[in-house]
Amino acid sequence: MTCVLRNASLLALLALGCGGGSSDGSVPAVEHPHPVDGAYAWRQVDAPRGDFVQALQALPDGHLWIAGREIRHFDGSSFETLPAPPDTVATDFVSVISASSATDLWTAGSRLLHFDGATWVDRGAELPNSGTASSVVEGFSLARAPSGVWVFRSSTNEASRLTFGFLDGTGFQALQFSPNDPFYPFAGMTVLADGSLAVPGMGVLAGIGSQWQNTLRHGETSRTNGLWALSDAGVFYSWTPDNAGGIGLTSATSSTQFATVATVPLETLKVAGLKQTPVVGDGSGYPNLPSIDVVAVAATSTGALYACVVDDHLFPFTVFISLNGTSAELLSDRLVGVRAARMALHGTALFVVDVNGAVYQGTHR
Repeated sequence: MTCVLRNASLLALLALGCGGGSSDGSVPAVEHPHPVDGAYAWRQVDAPRGDFVQALQALPDGHLWIAGREIRHFDGSSFETLPAPPDTVATDFVSVISASSATDLWTAGSRLLHFDGATWVDRGAELPNSGTASSVVEGFSLARAPSGVWVFRSSTNEASRLTFGFLDGTGFQALQFSPNDPFYPFAGMTVLADGSLAVPGMGVLAGIGSQWQNTLRHGETSRTNGLWALSDAGVFYSWTPDNAGGIGLTSATSSTQFATVATVPLETLKVAGLKQTPVVGDGSGYPNLPSIDVVAVAATSTGALYACVVDDHLFPFTVFISLNGTSAELLSDRLVGVRAARMALHGTALFVVDVNGAVYQGTHR
């Protein structure tokens, strides 16, 4: 299936939002970032800023957690910034956040920490050969299970460069994994309803003592880049550049490989008055071409929603691709002048946080 354009002309929408395009068809600079409504009615949430946003979690109770250099909590009406953990340094960051409530919060990134609502505890120190010297750099990822957390650690400490295992109240149990397997997908690990550990791009582990199942993997030309979403029906959604240079939207289950279910052609991505068709990716290798990059994926009741940042080297803006079964649509919504970092769905509400920590909320219309 291919992607179709829905609703009003994207160029007309951008003209309404930015004062129109220039005579040569390029996009003018934007003085103030702002949303343009489409499938969602948007507003900017009054929130304290926090840079280097890496993680976003929306809980069923309406609470929102945002993490990067610091951690912010939204209770549905107002934000608070959590106190920094002890021994925090300027280079610390959080890339994974898992909260069940305001008194039970796990974070992973440059450290592995737990917060009980009052006190931070460094749980990474419980792993063997934990880095204590200032010259040792560590990076963590985690997936919460009912009785503990699965942990992956990479380190510059040669004695324990890669560590994987399970951490609970009794301590850490190290487990083996194939050194031939790429370790970067561990950034996207999650625990399934049956208790299995799923790592899109790598496989499924039924539990301690089990062997990795060769599922959730990708072909030679596909990837997740750590970006995927899991639906309530147990379907994983991700993306990959397709052979023609567009965007391939992919899906899998815990017992299958990822496969492309819809494609978004390059010409469809030539949106909002761009003079040239954008390249897929961050555009770093194409300084004279606009680029479009998938930055977040969220599962919906019928498929998935993809947030993409378009950058024509004058200013960025965020667009959204909706996958419904095997049909993809480029929505008319856009966040003009906004470089999205993370996205989360909660009921009919869609939350987007940009790289500077600004929070936007869209309500489905």
